Amino acid sequence: MKTLEYFKGAVDAIIKYETSEGIYIEEEKEFEYNVFERGTNGWAVELKCIESYKEPNFKGDWQQPADDDIPVHHVQVIYFTYDSSISKIIKEIIGELHTISNLSTPQLVF
Repeated sequence: MKTLEYFKGAVDAIIKYETSEGIYIEEEKEFEYNVFERGTNGWAVELKCIESYKEPNFKGDWQQPADDDIPVHHVQVIYFTYDSSISKIIKEIIGELHTISNLSTPQLVF
């Protein structure tokens, strides 16, 4: 049986290869991902990036500057079992990387 460490390595390799060879994700999106165990027979990949920003609650005054804009995240969690084929894993991750790549550059939304 394959372990979580095996799948972490596979996901790292897939994402590193795809983002260096073909799928461009802007730095402003602050893309990140996490691989974690889910139950006794499953694991998941959480892919996250900034989709937009919203105005801060405190807009500043003469004594203190405004708070930073609040990021709005795009989050997708993909669930797998330890029996999942590597081709299915690759297909699902690449699909979500394309979705993130196609999101517009994060901007302030009013």
